[in-house]
Amino acid sequence: MKAITKNKQVRMIDKDIKMFGHINPDTAFHFPMSDIMASTSYKWSTLILRNLGHHLINGFNHLKKKVYGILGQRDDFFTMNLSTGRPKPYSPTFITAIALVSLMLFSGCSKDEITDAPVMSHDSEAQLKASSMSTSSNGLIIQNFPSPDNPGPPLYASGLSLGLTGFGATRTDGEYVAITLVRDPDCIPPDYNLLGAPNIPAVFGCELTIKGKVWLRDPTDISNPVKAMHFGLGAVPVYFVSLSDFEEAVEDFQLTIDELHELESLLIGHASYQRDVIQFQQNGRPGMHSIVSRGQLEDGRSFEHIGVVVGDRNVHTTIRFE
Repeated sequence: MKAITKNKQVRMIDKDIKMFGHINPDTAFHFPMSDIMASTSYKWSTLILRNLGHHLINGFNHLKKKVYGILGQRDDFFTMNLSTGRPKPYSPTFITAIALVSLMLFSGCSKDEITDAPVMSHDSEAQLKASSMSTSSNGLIIQNFPSPDNPGPPLYASGLSLGLTGFGATRTDGEYVAITLVRDPDCIPPDYNLLGAPNIPAVFGCELTIKGKVWLRDPTDISNPVKAMHFGLGAVPVYFVSLSDFEEAVEDFQLTIDELHELESLLIGHASYQRDVIQFQQNGRPGMHSIVSRGQLEDGRSFEHIGVVVGDRNVHTTIRFE
């Protein structure tokens, strides 16, 4: 009996070596599937995924009513803080689950979506070639960009908002700030304030580092999207600066690309994988922006950035260098 058990253990070890022996745990950086499994196995994640997939959800309040039992949990992320009368902060686990679930639902579970190559599904690629617009099941117009109908977001960078407009916040983990350049940084005017109003129409003359799609109620009004999804084109510039340097630089509510380049703590990376899911403000409900990006820093290290912004709050941000 002992010999049989020992043989089983040996076979299992051999199988592990065959499947995972090429992976060095000391240098292996990240396994996306482990994050997805960890998040979706959380006690509410499966129910949240079911409702997002089968119902039209209009914000967090609608979602929590759909998930049976969640309102009865006195210690959960939707209950009130009795001392202040305000909602408790969202659980980081819940926020990470929502971000990953949103990315899964928007992008689909095709083989392309779990590789580092910044490509869309084959159906989406064919759709882009055939037409820049289509209609979704709920009547919204889906418009691809860049296209003659849509030149893309009127931004040079994302992650720089100070929350002054009610939507958007600086993505920081408390140590570093992450800034994603959605257009060629060499094209940004040296005197343009990155914290200011969109530089229209000059911004559209700069090459995009992303592509994607937006959902519109009116295809003639691209300034009022309902939601959007962005895909990196393979080398999206991502700037990381220390929070202290950033706060000092924006004290006067001015920040130029040259000022960014002069910050002593600046680390420049290029994301080989980049996904953004954006739900814009609608009918008084706050917007939501989730982002996942991974790539290499210019100093040779790897980086990973996961961020979730709800309204004007930086709800959860993770920045890792290895």
